[in-house]
Amino acid sequence: MRKSPRDVALDSMQTRRGARVLVDARPLSYVFTGISVYLRSLLDELQDLDQYNHYYLLSHAKIHYHIKNPKWRKIEGRLNKRFVSSTWMQGAVYQLARRNKYDLFWGTRHHLPFTLPRYIKKVLTIHDLVHMEHPETMPWYNLTLEKIMMKQSVKRAHCIICDSRSTHSGLVKTYRTAHAKVFTVYPGAPSLAPLSNVDHVVEKVPPKYFLFVGTLEPRKNVIRLLKAFEKINPSQLGVHLVLVGAMGWKGADLSRLLKNYSCKASLKPMGYLPEEQLGYLYKNALCLVFPSIYEGFGFPILEAMRFGTPVITSKVSSMPEVAGDAALLVDPYSVDDIKNAMLRIVNDASLREKLSLYGKRRVRKFSWNTCAKKTLDVLKVALECKTCH
Repeated sequence: MRKSPRDVALDSMQTRRGARVLVDARPLSYVFTGISVYLRSLLDELQDLDQYNHYYLLSHAKIHYHIKNPKWRKIEGRLNKRFVSSTWMQGAVYQLARRNKYDLFWGTRHHLPFTLPRYIKKVLTIHDLVHMEHPETMPWYNLTLEKIMMKQSVKRAHCIICDSRSTHSGLVKTYRTAHAKVFTVYPGAPSLAPLSNVDHVVEKVPPKYFLFVGTLEPRKNVIRLLKAFEKINPSQLGVHLVLVGAMGWKGADLSRLLKNYSCKASLKPMGYLPEEQLGYLYKNALCLVFPSIYEGFGFPILEAMRFGTPVITSKVSSMPEVAGDAALLVDPYSVDDIKNAMLRIVNDASLREKLSLYGKRRVRKFSWNTCAKKTLDVLKVALECKTCH
């Protein structure tokens, strides 16, 4: 039987020397958020899976990641200022490419350096299209950078990886990108560190609570969540709302609301927490409420499901893809819709049990091993592309 072009490409890759892959590892230099969790978990699997190719992790600052594969290396800069990392990357890639014969550059966070030589094959991972779908939820400097960098990056990439079908279809529609070079590769479910150092968290956590996890910024829809929580009369129900996440862009608007919030006694802002403490909150929560306006994927949904915690999330963008039939889906723009879902969770024990069971079943569909295998396939296909971009 005649092999497909893709199979021929993969076979050819196995017979050549190990490829030299330069990886944008800047997300591993920051406090771990969605993209850094994605990259850390995926690289863990790739280190075990790929014993053939050579990987070079590149960042403007210290890379907080453990390498165990002898064919992997770190290339670290000495800058700690995140806002200059894009400028640093342009110069670093140019200098490195002049001295080393890299075969492929993997842009793990939306952008490819303009200074990449044409002969280097290019793979781009796009996690979301916030700058196109909801530009009003981004600070102007991030929005400007995305608009400048992403269009050219999409054009120059040989292959593009998207976290969801939602992002995939949005990318093709927005940039008129050929379907053939875009691949949907679902991330796995995050595996939180074992519970430890939770004593001071236990002291602060009420016995019965809804949980929100995410940066406190407009896209996460926290203000509507607070209004919905207010309307369920939490003091009468004996329920609290625990907010986990750092204050983000436009935090002043949220701070003003919190200052005069009528249910302040039932509200527990916890700030950013390390994952070994976050796991305790997931495990003991009544429900995760995650009514974002837009998500490229939505890791908290799977994190909650891993612990058997029911989930309320939005019926827009990628969230229905991730949640499937294992969550209550709401209109994120409707305070009443969010409120009604919260009341259903409080009042219906059988519903909570059903969502817990469905969630544990759902989370098994998202595997980092599968993600790594499919990502490696995309890297191999890109390496065999004959065109130069």
